[in-house]
Amino acid sequence: MSCMIIAGLMAWYHLRHKADVYNANTVIQIADSRDPLTSGLGKRATDRMTPEYSILSQVGIIRSRAVATSVVDSEPLGLRVNADGFDNTVLSDVTVDDRVSTARISLTFTPSGVLVGSARGDAVPYGQRISSEGIHFTVVSPPAKVTRGDVIVRSRDAAIDDFLFHLDVVPRRQTNIIDISYSAADASTAVRVVNRVSTLYQATDTRLAQQQLHRRRVFIEDQLARTDAQLAEADRALSTFRNQQKAYSSQEKFKAQQSALVGLDVRREELDGDRTMARSLLKKFETGDAAARKTALSMLAAAPEIGGDRSTVPDLYRKLIGYQTSREELVSGPAGKAISHPDVQRLDTLIASTQAELISAAQSHIALLDARIESLDAMRSRNAGALGQLPAAEASETRLQQNSDALRAQGASLRTEYQQARIAEAAEVGQVEIVDLATRASVAQINSSRVIIFSLLLGLLAGAGLAVMIERADHTVKQRDDVESSLHVQVLGTIPRIDGDELRQGRFPALTQFAHRYGPRKSTRGSVALTTVAQSRSPAAEAFRQLGTSLVHSRTWESARRILVTSPTEGDGKTSIAANLAITLANQRFRVLLVDCDVYGKQHSLFNLPSSPGVSEVVLEGLAPNDVLQQSGVAGLSVMTSGKIPAKTSDIIGSERMRALLNDMAQEFDLLVLDCSPILALADSAILSVSSDAVLLVVRAGYTAVSAAAEAMRHLSTVGARVTGVVLNDPDERAREYGGYYGYGYGTTRT
Repeated sequence: MSCMIIAGLMAWYHLRHKADVYNANTVIQIADSRDPLTSGLGKRATDRMTPEYSILSQVGIIRSRAVATSVVDSEPLGLRVNADGFDNTVLSDVTVDDRVSTARISLTFTPSGVLVGSARGDAVPYGQRISSEGIHFTVVSPPAKVTRGDVIVRSRDAAIDDFLFHLDVVPRRQTNIIDISYSAADASTAVRVVNRVSTLYQATDTRLAQQQLHRRRVFIEDQLARTDAQLAEADRALSTFRNQQKAYSSQEKFKAQQSALVGLDVRREELDGDRTMARSLLKKFETGDAAARKTALSMLAAAPEIGGDRSTVPDLYRKLIGYQTSREELVSGPAGKAISHPDVQRLDTLIASTQAELISAAQSHIALLDARIESLDAMRSRNAGALGQLPAAEASETRLQQNSDALRAQGASLRTEYQQARIAEAAEVGQVEIVDLATRASVAQINSSRVIIFSLLLGLLAGAGLAVMIERADHTVKQRDDVESSLHVQVLGTIPRIDGDELRQGRFPALTQFAHRYGPRKSTRGSVALTTVAQSRSPAAEAFRQLGTSLVHSRTWESARRILVTSPTEGDGKTSIAANLAITLANQRFRVLLVDCDVYGKQHSLFNLPSSPGVSEVVLEGLAPNDVLQQSGVAGLSVMTSGKIPAKTSDIIGSERMRALLNDMAQEFDLLVLDCSPILALADSAILSVSSDAVLLVVRAGYTAVSAAAEAMRHLSTVGARVTGVVLNDPDERAREYGGYYGYGYGTTRT
């Protein structure tokens, strides 16, 4: 809950104090403006795509780093160059040399002009161009109420990343229109940058279109020159043959054969030209650089003879463009993925495989052309065989005439294509048309309620995740099942939190005087103190009565004279548990002696008794046991405190006098309750547990580690201690959080 509130407050504070952000928008249309001029001639590869893929390709190009670099270089103010301490509108005509990476130029504004850096010379008048450290700019006028400021230049890559982060390119559904928007801290920058994006992209698209059309025209021009040269050679050969023969054959006689052979030759030459062009493009792809490879692929996809209606080449090229666009979007911007990212590598693999498929399809088409040419050669061979039966001179003339006619037809076709290419190249327009340029910028509107609600949900999720992490990292005992499953011993009782409200409010007047002496002490741990006396009707007092009942009915009770109470570590609450258990047993008419066997014991503090003389004086100084017994104020309960702290604890617990003391006291009292030191801190508990009839191990819910409790049980098992059970102490109500244990009707009754 706290995480959710903090997240909501942070979102509210951010919304209240955030600076305004301005958005400017332009609209462009993707349409081939050459169509009315060229009747659809000179189509590019992207023109052959479906509208959806074509628009997405244009979006990817607009958001490419190449376009971003051009925008940043041509419009540095507000992108790469920013004013610090004054408004950007004061600057104009800003340019940055290529050698400059980052820079900071200090300016001092005076009534007469601008002082640059630490210079103390004449000020540069306002409106005059300033050049410093490779940065060139003009300060139009002095800024209002500002005498000093800086011009900051950041790196080109940082400016490009920031530009792409604030650039938004969205195509409109079912149209060829694209909305381009840019957000900036001031309106003028937003308008200038978004207009620069549109105009620069339009110019770039036109330049690329012209380059592609120029390459196509040059290629056709070269093919036409070669064909014309071959035709001239064929005509000369035919003329020479006729001059040598001094005779002419009758064309009527061989009309059918000639027509067939001419048709075959024309078709073969067309197929051979297609094959030559395809092989040339493949060779460029295999040997050229990245630009040549890209051009070769686009021309392969654009070639009508390769990318026909039944060809897979256009579809493969559309897929390739889509993958390249997706990859550009992934690696662009501040949140762009690294090249090693799995999604980027997957797209690289798809791009490579699609290119391979595209080349394979082109190679398959070349193989098909080879087969068709071979078939045409076979047919021509059969027709030529028929003509072989004619006079040799007439056959030679026919063959020369057919060759000349075929080259003439091919030349005519190439001239038509050449004229079309020249017309398309002369039309200096591209696909991009600017519909609207930005004239103003508006303040970006943010749905504050949605942001705050989202922040609250995010805080809630973060809090839940943090709670789960804390819970998984908590390896302490929490409830009865944890103890019994990990230690394999019975839990005799669970002691809940002690509440002193009844005493403070005076609800039990008869116990008020006694409560002032034995009431619960103030403790951050919620110490149980002497609740069986001060709050005899509380849930905790009832829990101790339940513990006493469980102990009396345990298997070890028949021979139990010495009950040892210990814990794994300090702070588990064994001292209060031992004291209240002793009071509970005394209330059941047993004569009980509570012996503080912990050399650092606190039983005297609970009962407001002097700490000495006690056990250490009896063992070390030889005092009589009866001389150190103190009355607790509870009928049937006597207390022997720990006494002075000795230099060596082993001088007391492991001594013969200690064993004799316990033996003597066991003869005078029905029960001895021994409050011993934590078993993992000192060996005293393990030593005394050997001679004890019952051992109670106290663990604290949410405090005692499961591993510590298990280690304590291992120590007790090693010495052969008779562990009767475990007492689960819950002063922090941790066990209650994981499953209730209260509900005592008697204990919760208030009168």
